Amino acid sequence: MTAVIRSLFLLLLVLAGLHLAPSAHAQVVVYRLEFKHQDGFNVDYYTGGYLAAPLLGGTGNFILTAIENGRRVLDASPGSGTYFLARSGDKRYNVVSATIGSGADSSANGSYVASGEAKRTINIVTPTGTYKIKLATVLKGESLAADDENGTVKFNGTVGTADFSDLTLYFEEGLTKEYNNDGFSLEETATRLTRLLRWRGFANPDATDEDPDTGTGTGTGTGTGTGTRAGNGTTAGTSAAQSTTSPAP
Repeated sequence: MTAVIRSLFLLLLVLAGLHLAPSAHAQVVVYRLEFKHQDGFNVDYYTGGYLAAPLLGGTGNFILTAIENGRRVLDASPGSGTYFLARSGDKRYNVVSATIGSGADSSANGSYVASGEAKRTINIVTPTGTYKIKLATVLKGESLAADDENGTVKFNGTVGTADFSDLTLYFEEGLTKEYNNDGFSLEETATRLTRLLRWRGFANPDATDEDPDTGTGTGTGTGTGTGTRAGNGTTAGTSAAQSTTSPAP
């Protein structure tokens, strides 16, 4: 059995759109995340998940997935992201910049960086109007994480973790248009994405199989950040969360 420690991370993630009226702040954008492990040791890292964020930027929600002891698990991190637009000459970019802060109760450190040129213009239809936005459909970068685990030796003799992963974010046009057309808030969007992942077989490690918003489960996995999953050397595969064909959540 793989021993898994869950270290809380403070995640800052930045991503933005262009050419929108101020009223579009209430609308959402959805990206699918994919982590591909490249190197490291003693870690079961995240494999994928979703990002839900305000269309013009602001605080976003992350629902991340992993394979833990052969089980599909998810972690929800509401309010854990912020977004920005970068420009170089005539080119505009969507940038994801994440700092993994150890904080007082964690020994983990690291960073995420991903970016993509904003080339695609799409129309977003909402109950109150139609908006045009230009954004990046793919953001590519890297995820680096390490944890000295305060020098604690595990039952299997391991100590400390390190992970080097490629990070890619894919714009989910179908989900973005669907949730905006239905007038969903950011919180409602995150709930639907969580249901989508649960339908695909993912569950909170400590929860029962109850619906995440019924309040009857053992927990929802919410928190204020994301984390690594340290183990005995099992490497993560590609994301099991694929887009977007599924029954309506």
